[in-house]
Amino acid sequence: MTHAAQRLLANSGRLDWRAPSKIIGQKLETFFDLDANDLPHFTRSRPTDERVIRTKRGKALFAHSIAPQKPVAPSRFSTQAHEPLRPLRGGDPAMKELTEKAVRLAHAPISVLLYGETGAGKEFLARAIHEHRRAPGKFVAINCAAVPETLIESELFGYEPGSFTGAQAKGKKGLIEQADGGTLFLDEIGDMPLGLQARLLRVLAEKEVLRIGALKPVNVNIRVLAATHQDLADLARKGKFREDLTGTSGLRLAVGQAAQCRSWR
Repeated sequence: MTHAAQRLLANSGRLDWRAPSKIIGQKLETFFDLDANDLPHFTRSRPTDERVIRTKRGKALFAHSIAPQKPVAPSRFSTQAHEPLRPLRGGDPAMKELTEKAVRLAHAPISVLLYGETGAGKEFLARAIHEHRRAPGKFVAINCAAVPETLIESELFGYEPGSFTGAQAKGKKGLIEQADGGTLFLDEIGDMPLGLQARLLRVLAEKEVLRIGALKPVNVNIRVLAATHQDLADLARKGKFREDLTGTSGLRLAVGQAAQCRSWR
């Protein structure tokens, strides 16, 4: 990369342009609204005006990708289900299809909703996806239905010292920050209060979290997996769940006897 590209990429990924070692090696989706699977669309076989890409900060650029000139090693994103997803199959064709889909999603930069009845093993599958991804961070889970509504905000987002009566003197890092570099698992997402859903949407969109009482947000790099036994689209129609949180940038996986696949933002 040139110095100009170094500055552009750093600005798009919110990185220090003076540290190229922190830029090289990042995933394409850190800087652009595309991933490696989109590269074939930007070869010279297509007209220049059809090879426009945008950075995460909205800057438009012309792209030109070059096909590899020699065979490449097998992708680490192989759909073959390795440990720890393999034990989930149990010889069942439906579970085989589910685990293969989970393998493909394990490394994808999207949020995933696991749908299934209570006791179907949604958290077990979420942990398996996290472990298959081999993220450096932790797997942090919270049951949105089990935590009182008055406490769930401080549990998720944390707070600054003296933010409210009873707050710890040193403040507290929330579960979202604790999951930085790893996976945040939101069980029973359908029971999350509407107000918190708006804040969660910002975390997903901006990759930053604002503690209660804080003036400056903290950048976080998390993968969000969520689970529910409820129909979120139906809850959205009833005004009990944000419709813009049931968008199209994720995939709904069916667990147990359920067989629907839908999208989740």
